[in-house]
Amino acid sequence: MKLDVAISTYQPQGLQRVADMNLPQVEGVRYVVSWQQHGGAHIPEQLLRNDVKIIRFGSSGQSANRNNAVIYTSAPIVLIADDDLRYTAQQLLAVIDTMEANPDVDIATFQYIGDNKYYPPTEQPITRQIPKGLSFASFEIAVRRKCFDSLKFDERFGIGGSMFDLGEDEKLMLDAVRMGYTCRFFPITITTHTGPTTGHRPITNPRAAAGTGCLIRGWYPWSWPLRIPLKAYRLKKNGSKFGFCLRHMLRGAMKNCSIAR
Repeated sequence: MKLDVAISTYQPQGLQRVADMNLPQVEGVRYVVSWQQHGGAHIPEQLLRNDVKIIRFGSSGQSANRNNAVIYTSAPIVLIADDDLRYTAQQLLAVIDTMEANPDVDIATFQYIGDNKYYPPTEQPITRQIPKGLSFASFEIAVRRKCFDSLKFDERFGIGGSMFDLGEDEKLMLDAVRMGYTCRFFPITITTHTGPTTGHRPITNPRAAAGTGCLIRGWYPWSWPLRIPLKAYRLKKNGSKFGFCLRHMLRGAMKNCSIAR
């Protein structure tokens, strides 16, 4: 096994969403599905395959679900995934090929089709100086399994998190950089996502706005007081309200500064 695709899903209908992904059968690739709030539902026949492992999980929170999926992985490369993606065999093989061709890279981020998202046109190192315009979605991230011995998703972040309702992907990358892992962006498309991601929807939840502010302070410990108003202004483009975002982002940065450091 070369690659485990760690899929997080929830509720009885969640596993049907995974079945609807039409997961391609690829030599060396396995799908590990962590299924929250399953309600005792049956597993769809399409997923009764040797290359699909399903784990029923009783806890709550998106980050906890992702961590649970990772626990059951064993391949040297782990690709983080959601239940509303579409993969081709070529895309999954591209992840394997990229990681094998770059043995010095611990964590790679890629790109997806959807959301009209901006990406740099060339490979870029990811450090505390994030390449201009680059942001992270969990399902763009591939991690060497050994990194998860010390790295995990922060369960205070993400939908259903104990403090914030987004940002588990950004926090994972921030923690990886802090720990000294070599992270790099590759301009390679690895999946298609239908519909807007959390980061491209209007922010109307105070916990989501606060999480954004907390993460900005984490990535930019010196310039965050300038970056937060700018971010709040830019969020107007997706329908978010400037005053609401600014107020709660500042609250997240100030009250939770120990997390951001």
